[in-house]
Amino acid sequence: IGMHKVATFSKGLPSRYMAQDSNTLLWWKLNESGSGWVNSGSLSLPNLYNSGTVQSKTGFFEGWAPTFDGSAAYLSSGNTNVGSTNITANLTISCWVYMISLSTTFGTLFSKEYRNNDTSTDPFITFRINQDNSAGEYNFQIATSGTLANLQIASNTYGDLLVLNQWTHLVLTYDGDRLRGYKNGTMVGSLVVTGTIDFGTNGPYLVGGNHVVANQKSNCLINDIRVENVVRSEVYLRDAYLRGAGFNGVGV
Repeated sequence: IGMHKVATFSKGLPSRYMAQDSNTLLWWKLNESGSGWVNSGSLSLPNLYNSGTVQSKTGFFEGWAPTFDGSAAYLSSGNTNVGSTNITANLTISCWVYMISLSTTFGTLFSKEYRNNDTSTDPFITFRINQDNSAGEYNFQIATSGTLANLQIASNTYGDLLVLNQWTHLVLTYDGDRLRGYKNGTMVGSLVVTGTIDFGTNGPYLVGGNHVVANQKSNCLINDIRVENVVRSEVYLRDAYLRGAGFNGVGV
């Protein structure tokens, strides 16, 4: 894990972050200058711990951003049941990512693992956003009633795929009837999925990589991860993207 740094904005400018509310259960800004990745959400969870070497680099909007090397580095909460009683049908998870390179295989960006014993048995995860391959395809996944649903974004007709060296806002929502995926405030796909979200045997929250499968790491920067027990609207998500993109230098 490396670190990426930029100047703080001058006084008087609003924060790039959307305001936290009662639905923001877990929130990792990931803007710390070193280890001790703090959850600012309403649920109590120990700091994330890192695996991999921390380096120093330049450039991000508010504070720092961890840099994942795509081979060994990731962040983990350790096994936990936090969220399992608070999230059943309504869910929004979101993160900002900056791809340095695109892996030829699966690369976890953010996930909640299904199992607490490091076994890779289906359904593997409770929910996940991941980079899929070197073409820039990616996935939104969720487990309900022991079955994993996978929404793959594989078309670039409208510029939906991931690109290198640009901050991108990715969001997964689930309302008990449909899984939806968003990129930069616009819905890029949906899938009929029903049932209660299945937390399995309460594995860890992971950022930047999968510690069970060695090659499922991502070479990227990640900031502003949220887990919320509400289904955010497309209007809200567009606002979240524009707020972040304005500070980030992303074309809008």
